[in-house]
Amino acid sequence: MFSSPLLEPERSQLPPVLRNRLGSWLSGPPRGPRTTRYRTAIFQLDRLGDAVLTLSAIRLLLQNRTDAESLLVLTDAAAPLLAIEFPAIPRIVLPTAAPGVLRNILPLWRRARPQFGPVQAEQTICLSHNRNLYKEVAVSWLDSKQVLQLDRRTYPQTFPPDSCFELEAHRQLLAATLQRRVTPGEVLPRFDHVPTSEGMDLLVCPLASETIRCIPASLLLAALGHWRRRSRAPITLCGQREQSAALQNLAATITAAGQGPARVVLPAGIPELVQLIAEAGAVLAAETGPAHIATALDKRVITVVGGGTHGLCYPWRRSERQQIISNPLPCYGCGWQCTQSETYCLTGIDAATLAAALPPL
Repeated sequence: MFSSPLLEPERSQLPPVLRNRLGSWLSGPPRGPRTTRYRTAIFQLDRLGDAVLTLSAIRLLLQNRTDAESLLVLTDAAAPLLAIEFPAIPRIVLPTAAPGVLRNILPLWRRARPQFGPVQAEQTICLSHNRNLYKEVAVSWLDSKQVLQLDRRTYPQTFPPDSCFELEAHRQLLAATLQRRVTPGEVLPRFDHVPTSEGMDLLVCPLASETIRCIPASLLLAALGHWRRRSRAPITLCGQREQSAALQNLAATITAAGQGPARVVLPAGIPELVQLIAEAGAVLAAETGPAHIATALDKRVITVVGGGTHGLCYPWRRSERQQIISNPLPCYGCGWQCTQSETYCLTGIDAATLAAALPPL
C-alpha cells in the first residue's frame, strides 16, 4: 500500500477486487526446505533516488552483522548503487517495476519467486514504505519469522528540518527495529566508500524519469545566462542514454546562446554516474537520482523541486552546501496530476534566484 498520503492509489485496468484476489493468490513463499538462513533481510524495492535515501538506514541495520548473516532484496535500478557501499552482502535482485498483474507479476511469480525457495530470515525489514501490489507480493515471497514495515497508519505525519517524510519513516522504523532512539542525523544518507574532489565544471542533470518533473529548458537557459555574467566554468550535461538526443539539443542551444562551452556525458552505469558527480565542481539537478547522490556526497548541489510530492523525498540536505529551489503554490501536493495550464511550480521559479544559488566556480 502507499503509506504516504501524497501518493495516489495505484491505477489498474482490472477491477480492484479481482486485482487483489490475484495478488493474494500470487503471495506467499515457495514450498520446500529452507537451507539458507539469515538473521536480517532488508527489502528495498525502489528506484535509484529512493535507494540513496536508504544508505545510512541499511548501514545501521547491518551493524553487528556479518555479511553472511544478512540479505538484501533490491531492484535492478538500485543494485549497482548499493553494491558500491555493500559489495559483499548476498542479494536477490528483482525488476524495478511490474505494473501489470497478468503481464508482469505473474511471469515474475514463475521466474523470480523460486529464488526465495531455500531462504528463511529471522527478521525482515522493509524500507519500501510506499508499496504497490508488486512490492507487497514480492515481500511475501520470503519466509520470515518477523516482518517490520510501516503502513498508512504508522507513516510519519511530519518531519524534522533538513529531512523529508521518507527519511523520517526510515528513522521511525529503525527505532522500532533496533529498540533504541535513532536521531535524524543517523539516517541522513552518506557514502563511505566514494572519495570526492572539487572539480571546475557545473554538472547539470536537468531531466527526470517523467517530463513533468524536468527543469524547464527556458528556466535553465535564463538561469545560465545570469550565471555566465560571473562564471566561465564549463558546463557538463548528464543523463541516461535514452536522453541523449534531448541533451544534445539542449547543449547546442546553450552554446548558440553564448552560454557554452557545454558538453554531454552519458555515464555507462551507476558507478560511473556516482564518480562523475563526486568529481564535479557543483551540481544542478531536477528532483531525481543524481540530486540525491550529490547530496549524499555532500557536494555543492542546487536541486530544482516541484510541488507534486513536495516533502516526500525532498527537501533534505547534509549541510549548507545544498540548496533547494522551489516555487510554493496552493496546489502543492497534487501527486503530479497537474490541473494548471503549465507546471507553474517549476516554470514560475525566478531564473535570477536560481542563478544566484549557483556557485561561480
